[in-house]
Amino acid sequence: EQENTLYLSSSISQFHWPKGNAPIVCFAGGTGITPIMTLLQENLYRNTRPTFLYWGVRNYALAYLQQELIQLQQNNNYFSYQIILSADPEFNENSVQHGFIPDLLNQGKITLPSESSDMIICGPWAMLTGIKSALPSSTSHSIQS
Repeated sequence: EQENTLYLSSSISQFHWPKGNAPIVCFAGGTGITPIMTLLQENLYRNTRPTFLYWGVRNYALAYLQQELIQLQQNNNYFSYQIILSADPEFNENSVQHGFIPDLLNQGKITLPSESSDMIICGPWAMLTGIKSALPSSTSHSIQS
């Protein structure tokens, strides 16, 4: 009889709630929302820092955490979020933008809160590199990705 072994390890990069007073900006792409959502649920109750979430999904039907985000926003005056749709041009609602997160940053349609912020980025590699290259060189950001 053959024995099978499965080895598990944690990810190399682990997200944590940033320390300090700078605003927090979170960028999630698709299922990259999962670790960010966990951080938000565990930390927003004691948060007094402006915290922004931009979540990119293909279409609105994939924004499966919409109700939880609404509840987080209602329970925390410092938290706001926006859903970014990349492939659902007919869907229009105030809380939604259309396009890709890095492109919207380059076009000035996503405004960073200040010259300095703590960023948490989780999603596809192209989104991560696009966001990093879209950041103005005159600003200072601490990035977890």
